[in-house]
Amino acid sequence: MCSAFSWTVPWLSVLAMIVLSVAALILYMVPLRYLALAWGINKFTKKLRAPNAIDNNELLDYLSRVPSDRELVGYFALCHFLCVSV
Repeated sequence: MCSAFSWTVPWLSVLAMIVLSVAALILYMVPLRYLALAWGINKFTKKLRAPNAIDNNELLDYLSRVPSDRELVGYFALCHFLCVSV
């Protein structure tokens, strides 16, 4: 999660900032009661609207695209090795 906000992958960080800004704007404009009502209606009528839909979690999909610290260390070591060997 910390790699998402440390700008190691810039376009994912920009996407996170845009989503957080839009969410803050929506929370400012729309009362929380209406958002909770819309979320509950969506959650409990999803199977009625689309019975064959596949469940997915957008937050987990986003986090799976962000490299971990271990992957970043390996990537930078590989880049250093390739730059030195050329």
